[in-house]
Amino acid sequence: ETADSVTSNFTLPVSADNNIVISWTSSNSSVIAISGSSAVVTPAEGQASTVTLTATFTKGNATATKSFEVTVPQATEDGLAAAKDTAKNTLDGYNNDNEFYPATEWEQITSLISEAKTEIDAASTVADVNAALLKATDAIALLTAKVNAKNTLAEYAVAKGESNYLSEQWTEIQTIVESARESIDEAQSVESLDSI
Repeated sequence: ETADSVTSNFTLPVSADNNIVISWTSSNSSVIAISGSSAVVTPAEGQASTVTLTATFTKGNATATKSFEVTVPQATEDGLAAAKDTAKNTLDGYNNDNEFYPATEWEQITSLISEAKTEIDAASTVADVNAALLKATDAIALLTAKVNAKNTLAEYAVAKGESNYLSEQWTEIQTIVESARESIDEAQSVESLDSI
């Protein structure tokens, strides 16, 4: 597909060389909704739509933006079946081959995927398909962010080195880490993880 005719969901880059972070916004989230690196396309009924996707590049305190225009053709009858296939293929792309996710989190993810596929199969519009997909990918993104946060926290504590602390200080550090892990598990948004 080209920017002049986008009918399928697609992936957006969220990082670049030299530790640059890229975030995205859509001028019309009912046609192209963005969830992390996923752009979820819902063609409008009766007319084509032109959507502006804006990338914000951030490194430290410096930011820059660049916009891209994308045209989504009007919805067709074949679009629903294609949207269902694309959504399920997106969900099938999640795996735990490298055992990044602990067993508990991976069970939650497989449950989210199963529930989303059931909703997708029952959907009667492309919008419903994409709503089910977005709900699942947002929940998976939160679980992924929680795993990353807990791993970062554990690595940070280990890097400090137990031998550099008195026994009671190291015990206090372990208590802080455990308390933070519990708070991470209870977090309801990715944004709250940084403060934790």
